[in-house]
Amino acid sequence: GTKRIRPCLMTTATTILALLPVLTSTGKGSDMMIPMAIPSFGGMIIAIMSLFVVPVLFSMNAEYKLKNKMNIKNILKKWFFIACLISVTGVVLGQSLPTLIHEAIQNNADIQGLAVGITIDSEKINEVDAIPNTLVGAGFFASEPETRTGAQQFKISISQMLPSFDTIKARKNYKSSLADRSFVALVIAKRKLKVAVSTAYYQLYTLRDKQTILQQQIDLLTTFEQLVVRAVEVNKASIVDVFRLQIRQKKLANLVQNFESLSSALEIKINKLLNRSKSISINTPIILKLPIDVDTLKFEHDLVHPEILYFEKIYESVVNSEILNHKEQKPMIGFGLDYIQVAKRPNMIFTDNGKDIFLPMVRLSIPLFTKKYRSKSKQLQLAKEEISLQKLHRQNQLEVYLETAVLKRKLAIHTYNTHLENFIQAKNIEQVLISRYETSNLNVKELIEIKQLQLQYQLDKADALQSFFEESLKINYLIQPTI
Repeated sequence: GTKRIRPCLMTTATTILALLPVLTSTGKGSDMMIPMAIPSFGGMIIAIMSLFVVPVLFSMNAEYKLKNKMNIKNILKKWFFIACLISVTGVVLGQSLPTLIHEAIQNNADIQGLAVGITIDSEKINEVDAIPNTLVGAGFFASEPETRTGAQQFKISISQMLPSFDTIKARKNYKSSLADRSFVALVIAKRKLKVAVSTAYYQLYTLRDKQTILQQQIDLLTTFEQLVVRAVEVNKASIVDVFRLQIRQKKLANLVQNFESLSSALEIKINKLLNRSKSISINTPIILKLPIDVDTLKFEHDLVHPEILYFEKIYESVVNSEILNHKEQKPMIGFGLDYIQVAKRPNMIFTDNGKDIFLPMVRLSIPLFTKKYRSKSKQLQLAKEEISLQKLHRQNQLEVYLETAVLKRKLAIHTYNTHLENFIQAKNIEQVLISRYETSNLNVKELIEIKQLQLQYQLDKADALQSFFEESLKINYLIQPTI
């Protein structure tokens, strides 16, 4: 223990002590160094925790081997504790964006409705195998006609029309194309839901980031207020400057409340997209950064997108409908049987006296009036032309959207870096203004103006980061593999 734990503790302690000045720094470059130091500091804290957890786990394992006669009740308690721990961990980790998207796809009412629609369309394929209803008829002769064999009393007939196998196959292909179209519509809806959840998630992060920025500004203004009060006491500032700082703090506090209200509305929106209670809290990451390689995007101009595929499936269904319309113009054959009961003639003896009549029949349904079919065929031809034009128009729109999203994302990167540089320069100016206080009067007006600039740069930087992720979502929506 002393050979391993002591060096580990010494290394961990020196690392933590070395990182404390970085974590508590507020000077130039601190906004970049602090996020870099947080993972290392957190790792060291976890390392200290592991020094206690790992021996306990090994001890538990050893005790379990020594006490192999543990009863069932204790085993159930242990597993129940582990299950609770896993479930709690799952709740914490379940707030990540991929988990929210997965939950939304599983629970969203619109997605579930489209999935039910696909099941309905798939079930409709089974109905095309059915043949037309069997026709059964019966009737009595009001005045019994006399025949050589006797009077006809009543008649029963039965017939069945049989469509051609080509017609049944054409109907099945048509129903299958409708099911395929519904499936593509579901894919499109899932993509749009993913974009909606992700967009609201990034907007929520931006609002909370702005709240943090504003709260930091309020805290700094509070510190400056104390500094100005001391300056007023030595006649280096005016009491008006104190009031200016207080007014500025109230204005920022009002903005914080506004952002909190907007954040609550976005949380409700995300929860409703996930089809769950609106009171569930949504956790966002502490910090988001721009990826390193963001300008290496390559995409094909021959855009294959589910929305384009949807038009292709509609076109395919129209083609199958046209084939079905052509098949239904063909004659349909049927078979039947008529039965006529004949009464015996009285006072007459011959072989066929009272013999019933059986009449096998073959029926043929011929569509002599084909105007309906010709009109439908013309409508389908026009529908194909309309769908082709709509597909071309939508493809042009998607290509424009992709080009625009790529340009806007590049602009967001440039804007983010520009505001970051301006913010660092404004911080340097702030240090200069504060350092003047030692030799001359404190210019509170200039200090407030520079703090306003810093705040504006930070808020604009947050907006640029949000714009980057939103445009990335659009690009991903457009260039993601088709199915």
